[in-house]
Amino acid sequence: MNAKTLVAALVLGAALSLTAPAQCSIAGMGFTPYGTGCSFLFSAPALGGTFDPASCTATLNFGFSPSCCNTFLASRYLIVGNSATQTTIPISPGCTLLAAPDLILELGPVFSDQIAIPIPSWMPPGLTFYLQGANLYFTTIGFSYDLETTNGLLVTTS
Repeated sequence: MNAKTLVAALVLGAALSLTAPAQCSIAGMGFTPYGTGCSFLFSAPALGGTFDPASCTATLNFGFSPSCCNTFLASRYLIVGNSATQTTIPISPGCTLLAAPDLILELGPVFSDQIAIPIPSWMPPGLTFYLQGANLYFTTIGFSYDLETTNGLLVTTS
């Protein structure tokens, strides 16, 4: 099983709200931010993470800007990749895709800064993958959709 398949299974398991296993197959998980996010109106949100080996749960701290000025959070996305990238996002001037979009999860309009992900018992140590968050807003003045992105996040298991 390659790293891309493992990442897809991990994220799919989190999306389906699997229960964390009794024993954790990894001792640690590292989270290293890289690059910068962007925002059309607000300060760019941040993406970070923590790992709790007792519950074998990773928690992503996935920021978003508060709604204001006739601008409302419509949906949130988590981009999961097997590599980092530096690709301009054409529909959002000044924004850069920092994780290769091997898997994109739509989270809906989740109004929480934290996303808990139970780690499956088969997760191997030595895995590396890249994450980036994106928030989509609807603006009633002009009836437009606007995107903001987080920094990138390198995740490693040990």
